[in-house]
Amino acid sequence: MMKLRKKALALAMSAAVLGGGASLAQAQTVNPGGLGQALIYPYLTANNGWSTFLHVINTSPATVAAKVRFRTATDSSDAYDLIVVLSPFDIWTTVVEQQGGQSGFRPTDNSCTVPYFGKDKFVPFIVQSSEVYAEVIEMGVSVGLSSSNNPIAVAAKHSATTGLPANCAAVEAGFANPGSLSAMTEFDNSLNTTFTVGATDYRNILTGKYDLVNVSKGQSGAGRATAIADFGAPAANGSFFLETNMWSQSPGDWDHPTLAEANAGLTAINDILAKTALVNEWVLNPNLGELSSWVVTFPTKKHYVDAIAPINASTVQVTKLVSFGNAAGKPSCVEGTPSVFNREEKQIVSGSPGTTQLCNEVNVINFKNSSADSKTVLESNVAVTIDTTNLGGTGVQAGWMSFAMPSTTATALQSGLPQTTITALWNPPTAPAPPVAVAASALGRPAIGFNFTARATPADAVLYDHAYTPPSP
Repeated sequence: MMKLRKKALALAMSAAVLGGGASLAQAQTVNPGGLGQALIYPYLTANNGWSTFLHVINTSPATVAAKVRFRTATDSSDAYDLIVVLSPFDIWTTVVEQQGGQSGFRPTDNSCTVPYFGKDKFVPFIVQSSEVYAEVIEMGVSVGLSSSNNPIAVAAKHSATTGLPANCAAVEAGFANPGSLSAMTEFDNSLNTTFTVGATDYRNILTGKYDLVNVSKGQSGAGRATAIADFGAPAANGSFFLETNMWSQSPGDWDHPTLAEANAGLTAINDILAKTALVNEWVLNPNLGELSSWVVTFPTKKHYVDAIAPINASTVQVTKLVSFGNAAGKPSCVEGTPSVFNREEKQIVSGSPGTTQLCNEVNVINFKNSSADSKTVLESNVAVTIDTTNLGGTGVQAGWMSFAMPSTTATALQSGLPQTTITALWNPPTAPAPPVAVAASALGRPAIGFNFTARATPADAVLYDHAYTPPSP
């Protein structure tokens, strides 16, 4: 539950170098069907009466160990991370909420976790934040329910009578330290290939959703997690459990895996999430109290920033890598170009770079016109406002917006570099002799998100994902 270590980032950078066989033949993709090996939940809030439910479903007859990590909206600090062990066809549910003045999560079912909390125990975030996003990453798959070959799977299996797992304490003990993990070989199956149960092959088996709920306002909206198919694992053997770097840390401090550690590295994930523009609707209707806010999340921003800093600091890195942000003097801020239209074709806010800066990992965009202001919808602490007042007049205002990302490229973090070069980069003061050559990746920025439109009279809300313009092939 600490910040990502340099060793993990080096692993992410070198993934394309270490792989290369048939096991890496399938590239990562965002699966529109919603099934994958990694899931991203763009926004979970516990602000001012809001709570957010998170669901993870194992759709296979195997047992899955998956990392669940909550990251702060401002800078992607690890608010809390845990491992959930999903028995065959199991679902784990939790809710992000506030209790006693603290933000945290409360598991709402009995599935085994590490650490194990049990149902309905509130767990405060270690780094306090009322707004977070989450990532769920498949760590390993145990195929079978043999007491000798699959003891963790047997312990995590729910009773047909009580609905309770057999022994969550035994599951927790299996993850207690590097020694117990070394002995726990049932999760050593490669994640870079399919696995077979009976006559059926399985690979992308996780799916999930989230629900924003405000009981006092009578409003709620639900969305599906972004599913990354064929995420895999970075090591040549294809298993996080066989990668000793995953466990070279204090017991209980499980930093890995992260979104930087897909089997083809961070750049591959950035590329499949890259957008050159986000497109969605907006509405400001004071008559019904109908107001829209957008959520824009950069789920890999932290990894990119952490990765390029030591490279750019190297004296042999002549050509410095591009910052994630593009705002003058603010390398963390993405300057978007909003083009806002009403429903009658009129462009009410012309696109001009720099008018809207998104400086956080999760950003809420509110809309304002005279007294109508959507900041009251989510009451976010990571919000910016787009003013549509220059349309003139009052009353109902509505339309759509294209929010263009920077036209510069985010740069790749690997391009066939030898492992010795990467190791030297990551362990100063040693440095490689030649300048590091880095390949360019997709234009735009890796982003996900949605429009959340709430209505006061009658109380209602709707959530729908952004459409987007992908980078040119």
